[in-house]
Amino acid sequence: MSAVPGSIQEIVMYPNMDVVYIVKRQQPTTPGLDDPFAKYPHFPAELYGCSLSPDLEIVRPDWVLSHYARWAIDKVNAVVLLLSRVR
Repeated sequence: MSAVPGSIQEIVMYPNMDVVYIVKRQQPTTPGLDDPFAKYPHFPAELYGCSLSPDLEIVRPDWVLSHYARWAIDKVNAVVLLLSRVR
């Protein structure tokens, strides 16, 4: 399973000290649109949609790989760049 960018909406700490993140995933880009970053395997950027999923998901902190940067290049598409130095 590959990494999926998401935005933390809430952090929940339970009485037993367990922590989870409530996350919305970054939406995929328009179907059929070529990702111009796919031909650069050493530059971990991908094309996604600008919006976030309306669905909330529970994510454990140990599932998180790194931060990412998101730049909206137009009203529909965004470039997502993984900021992990370990890849």
